[in-house]
Amino acid sequence: DKISVTSGAVVVGSLGVPILRTGTLMSGPGTDVNERQFAEQLFLQASLLDDSFQTSVRATLGMRLLALQGGCTSTHDGSDADRAALVEKHPHWKLASGNIKTIKRILDKVTGYAEEARAGAADLREPFTAHVLDPVRASLICPDPREILETAKWLVDNGGTYGLPVVRTKNKFAGQDSSEYDGYRDLMLSVLHTGPLGLRIIGELQLHDARMYPLKVKMHRLYKVKRAASASTI
Repeated sequence: DKISVTSGAVVVGSLGVPILRTGTLMSGPGTDVNERQFAEQLFLQASLLDDSFQTSVRATLGMRLLALQGGCTSTHDGSDADRAALVEKHPHWKLASGNIKTIKRILDKVTGYAEEARAGAADLREPFTAHVLDPVRASLICPDPREILETAKWLVDNGGTYGLPVVRTKNKFAGQDSSEYDGYRDLMLSVLHTGPLGLRIIGELQLHDARMYPLKVKMHRLYKVKRAASASTI
């Protein structure tokens, strides 16, 4: 999502995602963007919207299960809690909520994006915080790759109907170079969530293969070591 500055108190992205603005965050040509303030605001927005994001993910996946069962798929078909319960009771699915991305991790990603931009990545522009698309996260563990792809396709086709449109996909199964993602494979969907009072945020839904997911848990410890700037930051 590219972010532009408008007059008033709101910064609005190309997808209409508002970010609270507490001061002048962008200056004229040749000056720096205050990425820390953007990161702090993104963290605040994630903190405000995480509960409703997780509820929306569960309710939308519940609609997917209703569709599989041949039932009504109207948004009036039961409450969010009813649809979420279908997901919790599914014998072959496991849905896990991710932690909100901390300000430190947001700034770590911003640093990486800045380095890529300096190296010539034309699609990366300031403020680099705008490219952090996983401040709120959830993981769906599926029984096999077929279920991953079918669920992803259903979400791409129908997520918007139920209030969770997919705005970007990243299929790590499709890559030929296994070292690109340290050997791990999953499918990641960036989704646009609209919470209370119309406040919106882009979050991430990760789709995992149940046979590979235990490996992810182990590999994440190594990933934390790899991304650390020094031993003291692990």
